[in-house]
Amino acid sequence: MQPNKGEGMNYRGMMKEIKHNLFPRIFEDMVVKGIDLVGVEIGVYTGFHAESMLTHLDIKKLYLVDPYNSYDEYPESKASWGEGLPTVEEALPIATKKLCVYGPKIEWIFAKSEHAAGIIPNDLDFVYIDANHAYEYVKKDIELYWPKIKKGGVLGGHDFYNGFCDNHDGVIKAVIEFVFKNNLMLHTELPDWWMVK
Repeated sequence: MQPNKGEGMNYRGMMKEIKHNLFPRIFEDMVVKGIDLVGVEIGVYTGFHAESMLTHLDIKKLYLVDPYNSYDEYPESKASWGEGLPTVEEALPIATKKLCVYGPKIEWIFAKSEHAAGIIPNDLDFVYIDANHAYEYVKKDIELYWPKIKKGGVLGGHDFYNGFCDNHDGVIKAVIEFVFKNNLMLHTELPDWWMVK
């Protein structure tokens, strides 16, 4: 892991670097199994996690969903994710360059997840959510994509951190509410959360 530029890194900056650069994540290392997998990543950013999934899983098709633009309801998108990390708009060329080697295994959908849901097929093996962390957006992503998961498939995501960052509280609330409402088993191993259909 390369240190960030500058005089030094504070504790918060260091933790962000660690949580974004430990690969493979538990999600692709232990949770998702099978061959010729079809999945979705919602919130691609620089493509580091998509690259990890494509490296560690037997993926037939990975739909990459990200509008790559800032909007008022996503205040995180207007700034970088720590010292030296790019903004959303700066991340797009990094991601496309990094992932172009996977050719037909990937399909970009440059749209918000609610619009992409109408394009992406059903019977998915997995969906990984790491986009807008506000409660209403995580809730909507879970509700839209859970029906698209096939039996035995996995819906999960990133940033299940209580107290790490205020905007992660929306992730925790939305996930726990959905699990209780639908009598599901929630699995967590930080930073990931997931449920099996």
